[in-house]
Amino acid sequence: MPPEYAKEEYEKLRGELKEEFGKLREEYNEKLFKLKKQNQEERAREEERAKVTEKMLSRLWMERVVYISIIIGAVSILVTIIMMMP
Repeated sequence: MPPEYAKEEYEKLRGELKEEFGKLREEYNEKLFKLKKQNQEERAREEERAKVTEKMLSRLWMERVVYISIIIGAVSILVTIIMMMP
């Protein structure tokens, strides 16, 4: 095999490898971008879920406070009525 032929073959293979590597790098970057985007969307959904959960818990506590206030008021009225009975 003459040296020129080997050099040409080497350059040809090197060019093919560079092209293949470039394609693989592009695929990798696309997949990485998709995963990053998916991760951001998942974080946004998780934050939204946390906000909704917090909102529901605050409403639940407000309902409990209202119910406790109603019970205390009812007990106060009953005690007043019992105390006023002869």
